[in-house]
Amino acid sequence: MRSGLVLFVAGAALLGLALGAGCDSSSTGGDGSPGSGKAERSVFTVRGMTCQGCVDTVTRAVEAVPGVEKVEVSLEKEQAVVMADPERATPEKIVAAIEQAGSGSEFEAEPVVEAGSGG
Repeated sequence: MRSGLVLFVAGAALLGLALGAGCDSSSTGGDGSPGSGKAERSVFTVRGMTCQGCVDTVTRAVEAVPGVEKVEVSLEKEQAVVMADPERATPEKIVAAIEQAGSGSEFEAEPVVEAGSGG
């Protein structure tokens, strides 16, 4: 089994605040608990998706990770953009959820580097 790599890309101060302002106040973690209000944006490249069914599978898998508040998966861009509490929804947990989601398909997460993401 190939293991994927991931780079947790978060613009904590600016992106977290800017994107967090648009989060629904009723957002919950994948375990149904309220979000912590510390959501940060992270981007994961996801390879192996071939159809909308794969997108739906990856979306459901990431949404189930405790601490995840919002997920947007794109087949065209081969990526998942995740708003999550980084203390609860670690990059490792998100990658594991993505890679374990592929029953019959093998999904792989790879590093993404965004310009200006340094601290």
